[in-house]
Amino acid sequence: MPAKDSTLIAGPNTKWIAADNFTSATDENGKPVNLSKVTVDGSVDPSKAGSYPITYTYTDGEGNTHSQKVTVTVAPSKGSLTAKDSTLIAGPNTKWTPADNFSGATDANGQPVDFSKVTVTGNVDTTKPGTYPITYSYTDGSGNVYAQKVTVTVSGDDTSTSNTNQGSGTTPSRNGHVANQDSGTNTANVVPSQVNVSDYLVNATPKTPSVLPQTGKHQTRSNNLEALEIGMISATFGLILLMKRNKKNGID
Repeated sequence: MPAKDSTLIAGPNTKWIAADNFTSATDENGKPVNLSKVTVDGSVDPSKAGSYPITYTYTDGEGNTHSQKVTVTVAPSKGSLTAKDSTLIAGPNTKWTPADNFSGATDANGQPVDFSKVTVTGNVDTTKPGTYPITYSYTDGSGNVYAQKVTVTVSGDDTSTSNTNQGSGTTPSRNGHVANQDSGTNTANVVPSQVNVSDYLVNATPKTPSVLPQTGKHQTRSNNLEALEIGMISATFGLILLMKRNKKNGID
C-alpha cells in the first residue's frame, strides 16, 4: 500500500486531509481499496510549522496487514513585506504616491510580489504640513498577512530666510565716510572745508544749557560772581553816561 510524503506552507488557509498523502491500496485479489477502508493514524496542524508523521494501515480479507508511514512537513511561509518612512517638503509641486514608501514583498515561496497585490491604507496631503500614517499589507496564498505601518512626514519650508538688512540708512564715520547699511559698501563723501556762518546762524536752533542746582560754597560763589557782574555793568553804563554828558558840554 503506497503513500507519499508532502510539504505544506503554514497558514490559516492551508488545509490537509488524509487523502492528500494516500496513493492507493489493493485487497487480497488485487482490486482497488477505497480510502474509507484504510486506517489513518496521526494528524496535521497546517497552521503550525513542523513535521507530522502519518501512518496508513489496511488489513485485507485474508488478515494480512499492510501499512505505510509518511511525513507531512508544514514549512513556515517565506512571505514578507517591507516599507519605509519618508519626509517631504510641503508645497503645490510636491508629489507622493504609495509606491514611494514601498520597498518590496515576497509570497509564501519567497518570490517577489508585484505592488498591485499590496493593499495601502491612508493618504498624504503634500500641501499641508503634518504626520501621515500609511499602512501596507499583503496576504500570501496560505492566508498569512504581512503589514507594516510607516510615517510620511510633510514638513513646512525648512529654508530659513533671514533679513540681514535692518532698513535703509547710513552711518557716518569719523573719517567722513558713510557706510551704506543696505549694500554693505562704504561710499566716500566729501566733507565741506568751509562753513557758511550766516546760514548756520539762521538755521541753528540755540539750546539753553541746563543749570544744575548748586548748594553750599558753590552757591555762595555763584551769588558773588553775579553781584560782581552787575556792579561792572552798572559802572560801565555810568561811565558811558558821563562821557556823553561831557561831550555835550564840550569837555573831552
